[in-house]
Amino acid sequence: MTPEQRYIFDTIGYITLKNALSPEELRLAQKAADRYINTPPQELPVGFRFTNLGQHKHYLRGFGFDRALEHLTMHPSIWPIVRELTGNKPCLARGNLICDTHEHVPLHLHNGPGQTMRLGLNRDGANSPRGFGESGTMHCDFFNIFWYLTDVQPGDGGLLLAPGSHKSEFEFPFQPLYDSVGDLPKGIENIVPSAGDAVIMSEQVFHGSLQWKPQTRDRRLLVMRYALQHELWRQQDMDIETEVLNQLAPETRELLETGWHSHEKKIVKRDIIRLI
Repeated sequence: MTPEQRYIFDTIGYITLKNALSPEELRLAQKAADRYINTPPQELPVGFRFTNLGQHKHYLRGFGFDRALEHLTMHPSIWPIVRELTGNKPCLARGNLICDTHEHVPLHLHNGPGQTMRLGLNRDGANSPRGFGESGTMHCDFFNIFWYLTDVQPGDGGLLLAPGSHKSEFEFPFQPLYDSVGDLPKGIENIVPSAGDAVIMSEQVFHGSLQWKPQTRDRRLLVMRYALQHELWRQQDMDIETEVLNQLAPETRELLETGWHSHEKKIVKRDIIRLI
């Protein structure tokens, strides 16, 4: 991470990587997502299905549906950040494709379970209780990366964040649900990324979504969650079918694996990973 990224991530809890995908990478990812979304449920391969939870349509295991989407799990623009935040102990704990339309209701503001963010002092320092990372690095053991595959324009709705809320010592004072930008109090922001952008956010930041307003276009993003490889309880969604695992690249299968704190994955020794 750059010094600027560390400072912003530490103070407000998220960073946005503009144009993280090249035009060709974006085109291929969009094409793959479109194929998943438009494939009739009965024709989807084993391990792939969608659930309509009211807030969004979740297309499960979206990261593994096509190599163009799988490539985003360790994309060169985010891979150094994933390695730093996890102290080189990364594990992919979720990877769903989301499609949000005007028919879906807003998602209430919420944050994740107990989680730690800290700047590294030294391997045995007070800010490094698990002894990972190097001095001066940023640590976060539970975070999301939102890969945007479609544009979000002001007034569309979509992602809500309470910047800095991961540091609050007080009870969250705001309403859990909002419908439009005009209803938002100071301290709650509507984030409007463009297709090809990546938003990296601590799970401890309060977040949700506004009602999606456009009726002629939807909001599509690949949501990936990362945790430390030795925190097994955070492997919420990754009991993956053998058929799905068999089609993944060896690097992705290793990223999904849990392990002891002392274990070092082969992938963390590589600065750039491009899946074949």
